[in-house]
Amino acid sequence: MASVAAAGSGRQQMLQLNGRLAAYLDAVRRLQEANGELEEKVRALAARKVVTRHALRAHDPRLTPVREQLTELIRENGRITLAIESAKLAAEDFRLRYESELSMRQMAESDLLSLKVLKRQYEATTRGTLVRDHKALTEEKIALQKNHEEEITSLRKLIASRTTKVDVKATEAVSLAQAMTDIRSAYETMIQRSCSEVEDWYQKQVELKQTGSVVPQGSPRTAALTQGQKQSLTLRVELEALLMLRANLEQRLLEVQREYQGKLHSLSQAAVKLEGELAGLRKNVLQQGIDYQVLLSTKVQLEHEILSYKALLEGASIETRPISSSVTSIKLSANERISDTSPLMPSPHALSSSSSSTVEVRQTTDLEGSPDKMMLLHGNSSNCPDEGSADTAGPTDVRSRSPEVLPVSSGLTAEARGEATLESSLVVETSSSEDPSCIEAALDCGDSVFTSVIIRYYGRIWCRVR
Repeated sequence: MASVAAAGSGRQQMLQLNGRLAAYLDAVRRLQEANGELEEKVRALAARKVVTRHALRAHDPRLTPVREQLTELIRENGRITLAIESAKLAAEDFRLRYESELSMRQMAESDLLSLKVLKRQYEATTRGTLVRDHKALTEEKIALQKNHEEEITSLRKLIASRTTKVDVKATEAVSLAQAMTDIRSAYETMIQRSCSEVEDWYQKQVELKQTGSVVPQGSPRTAALTQGQKQSLTLRVELEALLMLRANLEQRLLEVQREYQGKLHSLSQAAVKLEGELAGLRKNVLQQGIDYQVLLSTKVQLEHEILSYKALLEGASIETRPISSSVTSIKLSANERISDTSPLMPSPHALSSSSSSTVEVRQTTDLEGSPDKMMLLHGNSSNCPDEGSADTAGPTDVRSRSPEVLPVSSGLTAEARGEATLESSLVVETSSSEDPSCIEAALDCGDSVFTSVIIRYYGRIWCRVR
């Protein structure tokens, strides 16, 4: 039961493979027939087409003014085209000039805007500085006025303290003239002393003014205040210098930040572009991997089908019957090679150069004239028939097999000549009185050189070795 089931499964697989092969060959045959019909139609159309020449000289008087008008229209068309091109060039020139002027205007506006911002910043800083300077000068003026008033007051007090208070006592028997003389002399002495003191003070003040430092005598508070004002003025100047330096550093910081922001933006754009390219490359690699997996699965499936076909061909039971025919025998040596470049052939296995065997391929002409009948010859590396035993080989009519086979390119066709090199396929031309198309023989090679030959009768012998 197991052997019957295995045989039925093998037969079912064989029928499926033959069905697919038959459908493919039907499509090829239909395309060839359609191509032949189209070629016949093209040849018929070319045969029916007749070139006629017309006598046009009789129409020259009427055609001459038309030709002149046509020439004038062509010239006018050329002039119009030239004018259009000139207008386009002028418009392009104006557009370029407009764009350049617009860019210059935008640059000028940006410069004005930056200058306005700089002006506002300068006004903010300078106005505050001027207000502070005005306030400081006002305070200094008030302090100087106060110091001046204090100095005047102190001078007045000094002068008042240097005056002499005279108390007159009424004495008896005092001469009025003597008293007036004494008073006059006392006042004169006091005036002289006061004048000398004032003169000395004035000289001292002049000397102090010339040296640039006014230190009123007897006023240490005023000197300390003046020294403090000088220090305050020096500190204000230093503060203004530091504020200007800070403003310059802030401006430089803003410029550096803008510069680095531009660089960062360009680098981020480059990074985004590179990430896009990397994503595209990953997608392409993934797609190639998918395509490779699809092709690999297709290859494995085809190899599995080929192995199944080979196993079915090697394991099939064959019934033979004698056929009377005119036989053309060709002896092929397995230690010689023929290169096969057909894309329809599978990759040939390397044949052993040490082994030598023969396979006999026969052409029969009495298969009831039907191109759908096949015969099978057996042979291997040990018991392959030779020319002497060609008649003993038993050809078998295999009617259960599908008549369709793969076509082979005409570039693989070669005339049979005695000992031929054999690698994958050989096509042998026969001298048949009929005009069939071809006979294909597919030779499957395993560990031995040849295992089986399938012959399809079309007027040629096709020998194919895997």
